[in-house]
Amino acid sequence: MIRPAVSLWDARSRSLLLGRDRAGISPLFYAEVDGWLIWASEIKGILASGLIEARPDLKGLDCFFNFFAMPQSRTCFEGIRCLLPGHYIKVHDGQMQIRKYWDFDYPDAGEER
Repeated sequence: MIRPAVSLWDARSRSLLLGRDRAGISPLFYAEVDGWLIWASEIKGILASGLIEARPDLKGLDCFFNFFAMPQSRTCFEGIRCLLPGHYIKVHDGQMQIRKYWDFDYPDAGEER
């Protein structure tokens, strides 16, 4: 079963929770601009807000063309990040925290089941 990225608003505690699936199948991109947090499942959704310009992130492009992958939260666009698999963002009182909730467990040699 594939677990999609999710966003939940808790009206009582006035907090936002954004989460990504454990395997990283469903992407979740985000950007912080002028006190706003914008998120979408595709970068073009963030760019469509009009709050952020489509400027290249040279380090992100370097990672992509050298490794053909993005090994961290950096994207090819300046100011736009990708939430890593198995992580969530919690926003409360204007403070944003990114936490890991799950990771692959690789047993040491000889301790496999």
